[in-house]
Order: sequence, then structure tokens, then C-alpha cells
Amino acid sequence: MYSLFFLSMKNILIIGYGKLGSSLFTALQEQQKYHLMVHDKDGSVPDGPATIRTDIYRTEINQSIISLTDMIIISVPDDNIDDVVKSLGKFDLKQTIVIHTSGVHSSNQLVDLQKQGAYTGSLHPVQTFPERLGPAALWQNIKLTYEGSEEGFKICNEICSQFKSELLQVTANQKQALHIAAVFAANYAVALYASAENILTKQKLSKDMLLPLMKQVQSNFEKHPAHEILSGPLQRSDHQTIAKHLEFLDLHEFTNEKELYRQMARFILDDDNFKIIQRDKLKKVIDKNGS
Repeated sequence: MYSLFFLSMKNILIIGYGKLGSSLFTALQEQQKYHLMVHDKDGSVPDGPATIRTDIYRTEINQSIISLTDMIIISVPDDNIDDVVKSLGKFDLKQTIVIHTSGVHSSNQLVDLQKQGAYTGSLHPVQTFPERLGPAALWQNIKLTYEGSEEGFKICNEICSQFKSELLQVTANQKQALHIAAVFAANYAVALYASAENILTKQKLSKDMLLPLMKQVQSNFEKHPAHEILSGPLQRSDHQTIAKHLEFLDLHEFTNEKELYRQMARFILDDDNFKIIQRDKLKKVIDKNGS
């Protein structure tokens, strides 16, 4: 299921009311410059703090609305993009800008619409959207990437400038690399947080103990390359400390956390950019304490 939002700035139609799409809707609505029209596929106006007046609600999207639209933003799950492309294919999209917000897919996902004369592109915010109708602040002072037609870039740049955010033009490969890097930095980092939280919770300690440390690491990363900010037992080559850590995790049945600890240590030890002495001795400790 997806929803459609029509905004009369440059007449922008947003397709999709998930976490990203609804947050973008909220951010644009807060500008108080747009006339909004809403279409929801199941026939109900979406709930939430972003009030949508019933007098501007439309039960369907037709060629009349499409003809007034300068830009369409597809903000649905990646697996649903093709379905939206097919549904839009029945309309005349000549000189209409059509972009999607997928992080991994390039503008080639919209090639069928491009063949119909649409200007296609992909816009992706380097940001996390944890809930529907997230605050407009999520779109402010961030970086976004764009890949595709110049016509699409111009209007996307106008939108980003309103949020005081920076839009970068990238290649398809750069776009995919950035998305993978963002998954490591934002999504998989959560797995590390969860591991740390599990260990603390079992010993009746609060995760608050780690917050100043985490903030400092973030500050260090802002100023230096990652391989220059490593600290702790690996960087000091404290092989006895590493062995005791693994022994503790084993004793208290932190099976997943122990394996994650070993894999992270191995990653660092296998990367020569990290300046570590007695690297081979540390590898032996890690391998000896394997599962």
C-alpha cells in the first residue's frame, strides 16, 4: 500500500507515506509555502500530527493531476518501485521530473519512464528516519545525494537549499558505495550498541555509562581518519586483556557478543592502516579463543 501527496510548490507529487516519505511531507508542510493535495490508496487520510484537510483530499490520481505535476518523488520500499513505475506508465509524463529516494538503486530503475520523455533521477538523504511523520529537523543541515538528469538536479537542489542542506551529485557507483557505508555506520553500528547494552544489562549497569565515550569517539571521527583514532587493548597490544575479555564473554554465555568481538578484532588486525605492534601475537589470541 502506498499514498500520494501533491504539493504545489513546483507542483511536486510524493508517492509513498512510509518513514521517509511522511517525514519529507512534514518538512515541506512546515515551510508553509505549499498547497497540499493528498491521495491515499486505501481511501483514508493518514493520521498523525501533520494535519491534512479533507477539502484537499483526492481519492484518485488521474491524468489531470499528472498534467499539473512538474515533479514526482517515489518514496516507497525498494521492492515496490517497479510497481509504481508500471502504474505511472499509463500517464503522459513528457518533461515531468520523476525521481526515487532509494539508497541503493540508480536512476536506471526509472528507465521505462525516461523512454516516455520523463527526466529521471534518484535523490537520497544521508539520514535515518526512525518513525513516520518524523520532525522536519531531520531534513535540515544534512547531506543528500543525487544521480540522474540535470533537470532533476536543479529542482532537488532548490528543495535542499530550503532545508539548508547540501546536495551532492554522484555516480551510480558512488551512490551505492555511500549507501553501503551508511549501513555500516548507522545500521550495523546499532548491533554493536546492542551488544554493549546486553553485556551491561546482565551486570545491572546502565548504557548511560557509555554515552560520553561514544560522543568522544564521534568527535574524534569528525576530525581524523578512523585508523588514527583507535584506542583500547588492541591498539596497545594488550593480548592478556583481550584473552580475559573473551574468557568473560564465554563464561557468561555471551556467544554472539564473543563472536562479534572476535570478528571486529580480526577486521582491525587485518587492516594495515591501523598501527598495531605485535599484530601476529594478537591474532593468535583471537584465533585460540574461537568458537
